[in-house]
Amino acid sequence: MFKKATKGELIITSLVFLWIFIVNVVAVIFAKVPTWPMYFVTIFFFAMEADKKKIPSIFMGGTAGILLALLLEKGIGALAPSVGAIPAVSIMLFIILGLIIVGGNYLPWVLNNITFAYMTIATINMEIIDKNIVNWILMLLIGGAIILVGALGAVKLGTAIVSKGEKISKS
Repeated sequence: MFKKATKGELIITSLVFLWIFIVNVVAVIFAKVPTWPMYFVTIFFFAMEADKKKIPSIFMGGTAGILLALLLEKGIGALAPSVGAIPAVSIMLFIILGLIIVGGNYLPWVLNNITFAYMTIATINMEIIDKNIVNWILMLLIGGAIILVGALGAVKLGTAIVSKGEKISKS
């Protein structure tokens, strides 16, 4: 069964959607680098119940994930000639997944589910990691900050519009 959204929820989510759509269009037109890392910032933020205290773990985890993707690619490349491709992949995955899973107990703001997600996405095209690593990290940090600040601003604007509308209707 569908939940019936309130007028306020509709206004707020529409403004957030509009902001994300505008950033998407502008990024596609003007960015000369892959923009995917910035979009996951808002996805993770809202998936984590829009908890502002978790914002650092999104940026640190994402950056760690992209760097671990590079480590995975370099490690496989270094090991494969001596042990073979499949053992090289297995060894590197064991090391990196162990680092994320076990290391997450000690550095949860850096090694977390977000780290794993960014690493997974970055390794979809292993052959382009080298040439894109800096751009991906910059897009995560700068583009992610822009899209997140704008989304938070859209929530604030929507909340103000809804509050003003409620005051008017009570008058």
